[in-house]
Amino acid sequence: FEFGPRNCIGQGLVMNEPKKILALTVREFDIKDAYEGFDDMVTVDGGRAYQFEKGGAHPADHLPCRV
Repeated sequence: FEFGPRNCIGQGLVMNEPKKILALTVREFDIKDAYEGFDDMVTVDGGRAYQFEKGGAHPADHLPCRV
């Protein structure tokens, strides 16, 4: 996609459509966390431990889950 006078006129649609399709597809699944075995590996004083990289808002070591 380009910027300026030769910008793609369908860019907004193309960028939003996959997000909407993904959201509509994912809501049909039951997603549950899978921390049972994960808690044994990554704990501090008996509590679940997380790592933060530069204050990011994403799960450390991915998000263990079952679909």
